[in-house]
Amino acid sequence: MANTYFIALGSRANGFYDQITGITVARGEKVEITEKQRNTKKIQMALNAGALQLVQPDTEVKALSEADIKKLDKKIKDKFDKGVTIDKICSNLTMDQAEALAKLNEIEVEKDDTIVDIIKAIVDDSKEE
Repeated sequence: MANTYFIALGSRANGFYDQITGITVARGEKVEITEKQRNTKKIQMALNAGALQLVQPDTEVKALSEADIKKLDKKIKDKFDKGVTIDKICSNLTMDQAEALAKLNEIEVEKDDTIVDIIKAIVDDSKEE
């Protein structure tokens, strides 16, 4: 049986997808890969660059740390101030990230809110301050 490894996102990535192997890694997710998959060029490059990291099978992977959310909040507000559209800002966000940003900014998320609705409320709220 081939050796297996577990990978998770590193601090330099919000997500990872390798089209050749079909491996997708999201925040807070731990994925089992084979030695052959680990030795592919894209995964090796991601491991070396810090976008992916090898983890132990029993390691619990945090989805989003408070520091990550604060960095993301600042990044989004800076992009908006520079004229980037809300749709463009939201294109790289997940719903979990948007909800965490809303919590940080003390904005209540309703059941039918989209990522765009949440980010729009956050940047509108920051303009008022």
